[in-house]
Parts: sequence; structure tokens; C-alpha cells
Amino acid sequence: TPLYDPSWDKLFAAIQDHDLVINQHSGQGSPRYGNSLVGQALWISEVTFYCQAGFRHLLMSGVFERFSKLKYILTESGCAWVAPMLAQLDGIHLGIEFGAIGEMHYEGEWGLKELPSVYAQRNCWYGASFPSKAELDGIDKIGVERVLWGNDYPHNEGTFPYNLESLRLTFNDISEKDRCLLLGENAAELYNFDLEKLRPLANQYGPTPSQLDQPLAREEIPVDATGVIFRNALFNQPSEG
Repeated sequence: TPLYDPSWDKLFAAIQDHDLVINQHSGQGSPRYGNSLVGQALWISEVTFYCQAGFRHLLMSGVFERFSKLKYILTESGCAWVAPMLAQLDGIHLGIEFGAIGEMHYEGEWGLKELPSVYAQRNCWYGASFPSKAELDGIDKIGVERVLWGNDYPHNEGTFPYNLESLRLTFNDISEKDRCLLLGENAAELYNFDLEKLRPLANQYGPTPSQLDQPLAREEIPVDATGVIFRNALFNQPSEG
């Protein structure tokens, strides 16, 4: 049953009333093509598309109009795609309000009173696992307070046990205020964590500003790291000399 079907409304109401969060992880909703190499390649190439389908369904169907306090996050799905997609959905919304997009004419009741981007800003968050600098470029277009960092533990494509090294790759030139939001405060806000209770643990285990101020040199990339961010850094960062 697609997420825009009204049969979900009782569940959405219960989630909203209990101040819970809908978490859609990448890979959900994807068709299976079997275990052949071609099937696996097709599956991974479409993972992002099908995960984003739930995002589109909720935004365009009026779910966030009916449930204004509903909270929804896509995890391990990045965030660089969000602004272009919202621009596209806003354009579709305006075309429907106008009555046509090109040769396509629209009739019937339309449930959105705001632009899709307005609902996204109010109701949606994005879990960016092991983000690169490029992934966070232009994050202000969707709001830095809407993005949560993740390390994808314990998967091989994640950053553990080299979390600090991955953070130095990405966060060395990001302001301390934005680092705090991305690396912890946004998650605390979304999931209602008690920051004061977590602060001693953050002080004990978390990275310090001075650590993150130091860029990770190419020769410091761990040779046994399997994470995507390290692999991409090795391929994309030219050697000196």
C-alpha cells in the first residue's frame, strides 16, 4: 500500500500523538532483482530512488498538511539531492495549481496548501551517513538543522573504527556551531534526547574542536579502511608532487 493511501492515516495520527519519528532507511521499497551480479548492481543503483519515493509520496499527498507535527527522516540517504528535488516538487505543485504542465492538464481536489518545500522544512530530516564535503555543500538550502551525521556502524562502507579520521576529512572547515548541530544537537532535537545527560559522554568520547580543525592528509588515510569516504578521498584527491 503506497504511503499516500488514506489507510495509513490512523498510524500517522498515532505516531504524531506519541511524538515518535518515522524513519525510512535506504533500501526500503526497492524491488529485488535476484542475487546475480547484474541484479545486485541494478538494486544498488536504484536504492536512492526508491527510498526517496516515500519522501515524495508524503510531501505530495497532503500527509504533512493533515498531520502538521509528524516527524519523518530518511537515513543513509545523503542530503545533496534534497534541494533539487524540492525545487522539482515545488514546480509540479505550482503547475497543478495553475492547472497544467505543458500538455498535461489537471482536474480534481489538490490537498496541498503550501509548497512541498515548506512541509519539508517543517516535518523532514535527513540522515547523511559518512558525508563528504561535496555532500554537505549547499546544506544551507535545506537547513543545517535538518541534517544528522551517521557512521553506518557496523557496515563495512561506514567509518568505524576511523570515525575521527572521517570527520577530519569533512568537517575541518565547517563552523563549530554547525558541527555541533550536525554531529549531535540535531539528533537530540529530533529524538528528544536530554543533552545535559549526554554531555558527560560527549566530553569523554566525542571529538574536540581542535581535533576537527586538522584536515586529514592523504598519507593519514588508514590503509585498512573500507569506508566509502576513504575510498573516494583516495581516488579524488591527487597526490602531491
